[in-house]
Amino acid sequence: MELKFKVAAIKQLESHFALNPDFKPEKDKPIEIGYGINISFDKRDKMVNVIVSIVSDKKTQPFTFNIATAGLFNFNKLPQKQELEKVAHINCASIIFPYIRESLADLARRSGLPPFHIDPVNFINIYEEQKKAEAKDTGKKEKAAKA
Repeated sequence: MELKFKVAAIKQLESHFALNPDFKPEKDKPIEIGYGINISFDKRDKMVNVIVSIVSDKKTQPFTFNIATAGLFNFNKLPQKQELEKVAHINCASIIFPYIRESLADLARRSGLPPFHIDPVNFINIYEEQKKAEAKDTGKKEKAAKA
């Protein structure tokens, strides 16, 4: 069966952007902006609500931000749990990401800085790394339970 779904809605849930008045750039040193990505989802009937959040709260950069955007996706038929998780974390998150990227660039520009464009994100790698970490944690818990 071919998996089919449509974007029903995309909406920004939260956005926060703050300049860091204590930031002092170092000469000849590139400014690095660190951030974390969180993806969550829930399902209702044939609809799946996916939320992608990007947070950067390091005090050693010129600004901090937190942006959460939700996408509502309508599936012709919901796949099994494992496949749905993969589709939500990879396909749906990839559809939502450009909206976050645009919002962040606009917030930076409105603050008087040049637009900040987050580098492209490989959601396949993020998903695979998450699965490896979960498998490793499960293995540790099983060893601890046997001890």
